[in-house]
Amino acid sequence: MSTHILLCFVALVTNCIFVQFSSKQLNFHFNCRILILTLVSINCAHSTVYSSLLVRYEVYHLIKIHSIHENLCDVMTDGRFCFPMRLTTSACYIGHTTVFFGLLLERCLATRYMATYERSSHRAGYTIACCSVLSAFLLSWFKIRLFNMGQRTVYCSSVTAETYTDVLITHSLLLMLLTITVIIFGFIFLQNRRVTKRVARNVSEKYQATENIRALRMLAPLLIFHFICYPLYFTVSIITQSIRHLVGTLYFRVIFSAVYCPSYYCVLSPLILLYIIRKKASTNEKTIFTVTTGKPQREEDIYFQNYRTMW
Repeated sequence: MSTHILLCFVALVTNCIFVQFSSKQLNFHFNCRILILTLVSINCAHSTVYSSLLVRYEVYHLIKIHSIHENLCDVMTDGRFCFPMRLTTSACYIGHTTVFFGLLLERCLATRYMATYERSSHRAGYTIACCSVLSAFLLSWFKIRLFNMGQRTVYCSSVTAETYTDVLITHSLLLMLLTITVIIFGFIFLQNRRVTKRVARNVSEKYQATENIRALRMLAPLLIFHFICYPLYFTVSIITQSIRHLVGTLYFRVIFSAVYCPSYYCVLSPLILLYIIRKKASTNEKTIFTVTTGKPQREEDIYFQNYRTMW
């Protein structure tokens, strides 16, 4: 538990650093930026709620140590407390997938309306963000709608005997959505590559295609990490629940806590984006420096090079 509490704290710090740093570096359309910031906000919400849940466990342990002479590992959790906590945390990590799908949907709109998208309003970004978050909460509710709130459990997990089938259905839907996201990513990337390579009379269309390529290249490493992280978590959580009666309650709690990937995702996802943004900024600086300091070969170039030096 202490490890995940620390991870939640680190996640809050890294996501705040990303927001501060990206305010000057995310040179994309507002709709794209609002969806990226929505993804970061989900990271912060998950870290806050999950750390609150774990701190509650730790406080309960301390109270039990000083007041009750029982097995300290038998910390029973009220289902009425567990349900809203798991509803929120599940909605957050489901939101990672739905918001990522929304990001690709926004880039689809930018690809479809290249010539005019730069001048479009912010309505599409807010609409996609709200729909992505709302769909995440609806899927989360469907996932744990049969949760027994009158039962006291030793570990606050959304995967129980009552919710097992709904969890399996929800995770299957998310895997399908993630697969569709990857397909859409490949399609719009190739489409924008074709536009950037051909001779276009419309400058706005060329600019928008270039912006789309930059945004997709920034999101590509995060999509790869997402495609590895969450299917692994979904699979392991289902397998762990299915063999719970074999490994026992104690080992189940240890395994389930160790493979809880959303905590790691909330830390690593902003770090991946920060690394890509800083690497791109460094490359651009080197390119500009090379262009402005390169040795001119023609007399006209020497003339303009002298003016660059003076400036």
